[in-house]
Amino acid sequence: MSTSPAAVPATVQHQTFWQRIKADEHSFLAWWAKEFAKFRKGEPQIVEGLDALTKYAVPALDIAVAAAGGPAGIGAEAAGVIAEAQTGLSVASSLVDDFGPTPTAASVYGGIQSNLSGLLALDGVKNPTTVSAITKVVNLVGSTASAISAAGKAATPGSATPAS
Repeated sequence: MSTSPAAVPATVQHQTFWQRIKADEHSFLAWWAKEFAKFRKGEPQIVEGLDALTKYAVPALDIAVAAAGGPAGIGAEAAGVIAEAQTGLSVASSLVDDFGPTPTAASVYGGIQSNLSGLLALDGVKNPTTVSAITKVVNLVGSTASAISAAGKAATPGSATPAS
């Protein structure tokens, strides 16, 4: 007996095709559900970490400004960058809370890190307490940007392959 497609009735071919599609759909959905569950399991830890970063960084930057003699002592440009960074930390944390670790959130943290790093070269940023506080926040924000980027890549479809 021949097993060529011409020898198999069309209804059997059609059923086999749809059965394979259903089986493939099931295996993909099972894989995706497993990957999504892994991602969601780590998400509360990410959000808690971001909340802790914001709770630390915002007052630390206030300390940096105060140690330099306030906005007038640190300079208008530096004070503006610090205020923008403080707002940016809240916005970035909210982005991750609402949408998960995305490349956009990672780039927001990277931008904050870059802007704060640039402050260290300004004339008004010479006080050792100010430099120390800004450096600590820069390092924390940089670590956060890296972690968000890595988590975002791990959560991106196609970064892991489904089991066959």
